[in-house]
Amino acid sequence: MRSEISAALVLETLIAGILQSGTGYATDGSFTAQLGDVVDQDSTLIKAPEDILRAIVAPDRNLILDFGCGTGGSRRWIENLGYLWRGVNYLEGMADQVRDQALSDGRIDFYDGLTLPYERESFDVVYSFQVFEHIQDIGKTFGEIERVLKPGGALVGAVSYLEQIHDYSMFNFTPYGLKLACQRAGLRLEKIYPSYDVFTWMARRLLVVTSGSDENSLSETLRRDNNIDRLFKDFSDRMGLSVRDANLFRLMFSAHMTFHIRKPDPRQGSGAL
Repeated sequence: MRSEISAALVLETLIAGILQSGTGYATDGSFTAQLGDVVDQDSTLIKAPEDILRAIVAPDRNLILDFGCGTGGSRRWIENLGYLWRGVNYLEGMADQVRDQALSDGRIDFYDGLTLPYERESFDVVYSFQVFEHIQDIGKTFGEIERVLKPGGALVGAVSYLEQIHDYSMFNFTPYGLKLACQRAGLRLEKIYPSYDVFTWMARRLLVVTSGSDENSLSETLRRDNNIDRLFKDFSDRMGLSVRDANLFRLMFSAHMTFHIRKPDPRQGSGAL
């Protein structure tokens, strides 16, 4: 434990030293050009998927599909927000120990990994939390989500960006890759938010791999608004970065990213969930 505590302190000290000695901000211009319009322009406050779901729920638009729901662990808090919940899993992709539990739940459906078992325009919202990195055919999956979403509906969740491989993950998205996948499926990336910083995430994972324990001194710091995130905000303030650029900067070094995607509704112009 003593070495783990030292590792946690060294990590924060290292990042602080780099940021505090920084004298400028330079990034690839294409990063700003492609994503500057889809990061938050108004606030650097952390946004989690549940914050977005809470903001968009409405009594007449509350049918939600929990895509890749596992055993339905998110069901209770999603229903507490006011949604009518339905879950779906790719059965062959489930671990043996949870498959039977999911099969016994009448509100969880299963599909073949390609075609969702629902009629067109069945749901107001699709929720997906850390699932897309496990999908083999992203184009087909996004097309199916577009099909089952009602016009103006939303796709909300989070996906791996700079996270290490885990549980048969196929690949990680980049922010621009997510935007492009949306465009190809007829969806629109409305907002993308930075999430857990990659430095804490990867250092904690290294401790897990080398100790065999999922709990270590970095576990308590694995929050979206941890000290390293605050160091990034302090640097952004010192450099005089706009809110947009501060969010782009943090997004560039995120293990995960939170997204709010919508299906355009031609009848309502830009109005959507």
